[in-house]
Amino acid sequence: MDIDFSNPLVILGAAGAAFLIGRILFRLDSKIEDRRRNASKLAGKLDGLGLVRLPAVLIDYSVGDYSGMSSKIRELIEAIGEPAQRHAEFGKVVRAILSEQMKDPELRPGLIKFFNDTKKTTEPSPDE
Repeated sequence: MDIDFSNPLVILGAAGAAFLIGRILFRLDSKIEDRRRNASKLAGKLDGLGLVRLPAVLIDYSVGDYSGMSSKIRELIEAIGEPAQRHAEFGKVVRAILSEQMKDPELRPGLIKFFNDTKKTTEPSPDE
């Protein structure tokens, strides 16, 4: 069966098919670009909170550097496994959140009680 490309209906059908395929591909690309933009925005916000390693993973994703992202994920896994590195990564964030919550008159008493209770359970007894 031969297609007659001089027929206006065939030309119109081919143009319509090309348009639909282009639109589908553009939507798919737009979704990917939206995810990358959102990853970049999230990286900026997390960096502003004081995190270091997780924003680096998100930035690599946002620019399409998947091998760099993979190695940074491995580094993050190792860092979370070691207490000193875990504290370095998350300590600033925890302090910032606690500082904000201590300013809230409704949350402050509960936090003070938590700290006092924690202090009692972590301090060595006088017998030791």
